[in-house]
Amino acid sequence: MTEEKLLENEPKSAPGDTSRQRLGESWENEPKPAPEDTSRQTPGKASENTPENALTQAQKNIAQSGQNPKEPLAPFVNESWLKKINPDYRMWVSIPGTGINYPIVQYVDNQYYLNHNFYKEEHIGGCIFLDSSIQPLITDNTILYGHNMKDGSMFGTLKKYRDEAFYLEHPVVSIFYGGRWTNCPVFSCQLRSETDADPYRKDLLDTEWLPYLEEMRAASLYYINYPFTGGERIITLSTCYGSSQRLVIQAAMPDYTKER
Repeated sequence: MTEEKLLENEPKSAPGDTSRQRLGESWENEPKPAPEDTSRQTPGKASENTPENALTQAQKNIAQSGQNPKEPLAPFVNESWLKKINPDYRMWVSIPGTGINYPIVQYVDNQYYLNHNFYKEEHIGGCIFLDSSIQPLITDNTILYGHNMKDGSMFGTLKKYRDEAFYLEHPVVSIFYGGRWTNCPVFSCQLRSETDADPYRKDLLDTEWLPYLEEMRAASLYYINYPFTGGERIITLSTCYGSSQRLVIQAAMPDYTKER
């Protein structure tokens, strides 16, 4: 099947692993995402500083700040207001210089946000979401899932990392969590079979962790010279690629380390 397949025909993951099912591309003639819903804004001239506008204002501020992908992000994200909109909010992900600029949610399973947006409305693009089994930035491997949308939304931009030149222009994944930004250097871009669980491992012994990091770097489509210490935790961004593969981007979190 080509990448123009229907989402309903997305191949299933390995038995017992529901975390990566249906994370695929939309069909070629899919409806475009609905325009910004202004009905949630206060009637009249809406104030930018209201909980109702927290999502759109954060996306606007971060996009303006992130025009240079090699400069650190600075805008503050009002997480308390985002949690008022959706209590499932956990953190924010941005790759400066790209369209990846979204709140991240987490649910009790890995199915709900495949087809629900941040406002918990049914939507084909779903939402960027954390694996339900992890503690964000505390578990050694913080895993994010998102659809590979044809219009480039959600994780649709990740496929550009197949080109090393794109990586060189966008070498950092930025995370806003607990009131501050963390810049996470990318160290691996992989294409994996949909049944391959290696990039999603999170329960290794301390003595196994550094060899695992080196194995993930070696699996990259091109070599990235990141100097591992063995203490860093990582973040994994995963989306569908083609009919039976997963595109995986992994980045180190030097601000979140663990003595091993």
